[in-house]
Amino acid sequence: MDYLHLARKKNIKSILKHGILPSYVNLEHHWETFKRHGLANRQCIYTWQGETYNNSKFIRDMVYTKFFIHPRNHMYDDIDYEIDFTKMGGEIFGDNETFFLLKISDLDMKFGDWTHVQEPHDDRWGTTVIMEDKYAHDDKIISIADSVIKPSQFNIVEEIRVRTYKNNQLGFSHSKY
Repeated sequence: MDYLHLARKKNIKSILKHGILPSYVNLEHHWETFKRHGLANRQCIYTWQGETYNNSKFIRDMVYTKFFIHPRNHMYDDIDYEIDFTKMGGEIFGDNETFFLLKISDLDMKFGDWTHVQEPHDDRWGTTVIMEDKYAHDDKIISIADSVIKPSQFNIVEEIRVRTYKNNQLGFSHSKY
């Protein structure tokens, strides 16, 4: 089984030298699930199954997550009250950016797989309450790794250039690498 991971251009030199490093699991419900399945430390590498019909969509969904959902998640970092995200609007946070799609091979994922759901809902306190439907999915199979994925275990397979527009839309261009 091959797995995929999306990396920012600003990190690619380090990744090619040192490998893909685990990062802190920010979301409490992700951490609780992973811990129940044996993850010892609150750090992991998120990947998704590479042999799927929907990779272009999953790439766009992941980029949208980095520009829309993650910044909203971080708004809760230093506060102890709830934010009504329906009043915030659909603002995209970030500037034009380039990402690389990494194809990972020869990796034993010991924690199992999960179906990831990312879709709008009615909870005004949740960060996906007003997300765009075109970035929604309910069929992305993710897997996590708990240790460094060595450079010998992956290849860059695609470059994704993302443009942010004033109307809070994202534009994508994909190039095989």
